[in-house]
Amino acid sequence: MRLRARAHSIRAHSIASLAAVALLGAGLALACGREEPAATTPASPSSAESAQPAAPAPTETQREDVQVFEGAVPDGYPSDVPIYPTSEPDGAMAIPGLGMFATFQSDDPVEKILEHFRSGFEENGWTVEASMDDGVDVKKGDRTVEVRVRPRNGRSEIAVNISEGEQS
Repeated sequence: MRLRARAHSIRAHSIASLAAVALLGAGLALACGREEPAATTPASPSSAESAQPAAPAPTETQREDVQVFEGAVPDGYPSDVPIYPTSEPDGAMAIPGLGMFATFQSDDPVEKILEHFRSGFEENGWTVEASMDDGVDVKKGDRTVEVRVRPRNGRSEIAVNISEGEQS
């Protein structure tokens, strides 16, 4: 029982880490292209101010509205975003208003899975922004989806990152 609890903890931590990386990537994409004001040199802090440690910045995993799912398709998964038919949900994280990140596993080869996603996106009115050997990026209105598929441990791992709201 203790080994199973540890495995669950490691998997949950891995899902949270992957989602944080995905959300960080979306945040970096948001920042690209924005003009930043010229940096100014801050005044030197007094010795009393410099002696106090800065409070740590909150992380996405500290948000109260983060929803974590294990072994299930997340609540609110968009009906116009394909799910590979023989895949098994692995883990997911959703943050209302920002998007969600979900992983799935399948025994089918990478190219077959990607072909399903490409045709499913086309059928549902998505515009392909980029198509690679390991994935596809699409856009519809103010939403974007990035799908990556890779072989892992004799299976195919499918990662779906859905971003809500304007990302440019």
